[in-house]
Amino acid sequence: MEIKGITPKQLWAKQQISGCDVDYRLWKEKRSSLMKMSELTQSCLFTVDAFRCRYDFASDRFKDLFGYNPVRIRSIAD
Repeated sequence: MEIKGITPKQLWAKQQISGCDVDYRLWKEKRSSLMKMSELTQSCLFTVDAFRCRYDFASDRFKDLFGYNPVRIRSIAD
């Protein structure tokens, strides 16, 4: 898939994030807050790890609203 002539790989490359910019320990703490917030608000939330170029978290609400496979949704953060 391309967006206006830019590939996903090119978009990720524009992030210019190094290992020094990433604190996964802190993010792990913050992720639990996101999980709670998504449960309380019944909203669809997701986050992207721009350093690793992948999705990092997706709320369970995606399966309810869009019919996504719950096993695949939970496996995003593994």
